Amino acid sequence: MSDLTVLRSYLNGKNDYKNTRSHLNNSTAQGQIWAGEIALERAHKYNDLEFLSDAQLSFDRALGSLAVTGKSPELLARAKIRHSHLPVDGIMIMDGALPPKFLAETVYRQTVQIAHDLVLEKQEMRREQSEKDTCDIKGVLGELAVLSLLERVAIREINSDNWFPELSLISQDRNNKHGSSVDRGWDINIFSDYWGVKMPSHKIQVKNSRHAHISVERRKDLILVETDPDIRINSIERNISENIIRESYLELFYPRSTKVATPNLDIRKERLLDIID
Repeated sequence: MSDLTVLRSYLNGKNDYKNTRSHLNNSTAQGQIWAGEIALERAHKYNDLEFLSDAQLSFDRALGSLAVTGKSPELLARAKIRHSHLPVDGIMIMDGALPPKFLAETVYRQTVQIAHDLVLEKQEMRREQSEKDTCDIKGVLGELAVLSLLERVAIREINSDNWFPELSLISQDRNNKHGSSVDRGWDINIFSDYWGVKMPSHKIQVKNSRHAHISVERRKDLILVETDPDIRINSIERNISENIIRESYLELFYPRSTKVATPNLDIRKERLLDIID
């Protein structure tokens, strides 16, 4: 039975957690990431740090597998992002709170670094491999670009312990129903102190462009963000997600080397917040 079939069976309530995690954990790197994600979701659902420990072990295993193969940079980035955000998950689970500024800043730096590494990997693959390989990376880059912009807002403007974004949980991301024409899945949750850590105030679905998906009906509570054109600087700009990540990287790690990154990010931030609110 394939990893995807096992995962779907679990999400549909037809397989138990222990057997599902065991199968996925002893399979491919993708399976190990899914094992971590189902454990992470149970940690949030039951406020149980034992499940959070399960998640960390699975993400560690996936990172080890990917380090050996040197393949699937988009999976490596996803495993790294999940792993780097576990301290935020821990605070949400243990304290029912959002991260303090020092932790939010650390997580943001990791998000930008991981995303920038993926941009560089995509450039290398574009020269050496197929368009399909780079296409697999584009979706992850879009999510990380929007996530990084939102983390920047939380740190610089709102206070991260009052408002903070997180990648959606696995049942939220894979929420589409077989046979249904309604798109129900989303990529990013925003949590606020008003709504608490169990109910996101915003559910964001990220697409890289209006031409990257078929226009379909969506759940009414989903906010669609299309990086192109929603948060581009001008009508001729291309590769918006990559540009956001490069600008974020320059602003964080080489602030004196550019006079463009911060103004551009501020423009993008305003456009993104206009869509959300």
